[in-house]
Amino acid sequence: VGPTRLTPRQALFAPREQVAVEDALGRVLADVQVSCPPAVPIAVCGEALTAQALAAFRYYGVELVWVVRR
Repeated sequence: VGPTRLTPRQALFAPREQVAVEDALGRVLADVQVSCPPAVPIAVCGEALTAQALAAFRYYGVELVWVVRR
């Protein structure tokens, strides 16, 4: 679990951009990345993405993530 930077609502409605997983370290997740329900999200909206979360995304084949625009 990464550190919370925004509430899930703030992150979900914030301006966003899609970036490669390799470029997302420390960025705030704007939208949950799950392959299909029912699934457990690797990170929750509003959390800063950690190296462990990014490794899990890569493991599951996620190449792009939506993050809050800086």
